[in-house]
Order: sequence, then C-alpha cells, then structure tokens
Amino acid sequence: MIGKDQFSKHFNGKKKEQHAAFMAYWDNFLPNRENEFNELMNEFYSRADYTLKNFSTVNMRNGAKSDRGITYIKYGKPDEIIRDYSGKRVIEIWNYNNLNRQFIFSDNTGLGNFKLES
Repeated sequence: MIGKDQFSKHFNGKKKEQHAAFMAYWDNFLPNRENEFNELMNEFYSRADYTLKNFSTVNMRNGAKSDRGITYIKYGKPDEIIRDYSGKRVIEIWNYNNLNRQFIFSDNTGLGNFKLES
C-alpha cells in the first residue's frame, strides 16, 4: 500500500513511536470514525492473512505478493471462481459482479504459481 521509502520514513524509531505512526497511517483512511476499532485496517489484515494461508506456494512463499494475493487484498473475495483444467495448464477466472470486473489467472507449471493474464 505504501513504498519502502515512505514506510521507513513513518515506521523508524522506538516501538511506541512506530505504533503511533502505524495507527496514524490507518486513521488517515477513516478520520471521522466514532470508535477505536478500525474496520478498514481489520479488513486489510484479514485479507492479507487469507492470502498467506491460501496463495503461498513453494516458489512464492508470501502469497500476499502473488498475483492472486494482490488482487484478493485489493478487491476482496470474488463473487465467483471458475477453474478450468486444460492439460497441464490451469486457469482460474475470478468474477466481481458488483465491480463488473473479471480477472483471469493461469498456472502453466501445475505448482499453483498463478499469473495474472488479464
């Protein structure tokens, strides 16, 4: 969500300062919320945790950095997932009906290394 330079700028220092910078960062997205619980931050980390558990592979240990992981974190759970097995190639089509968007991922290795095609 932010670059390494910006991350270093905000999150260097003592733990107390890091925590304050971390919370201030997330508060920027919901400045007028009425309670301490930040729903947007919770949703982001829930999605990130899901991608780590479900999209990590032998070659891509951090599923959050995979094409499917990035898409899942950004858009959430698809309304529909269609899988097609054609020989050694596996295609996954993710449909987001409310966004009128479709993402097509393909795995040419058979190892779960899905790459975004379109």
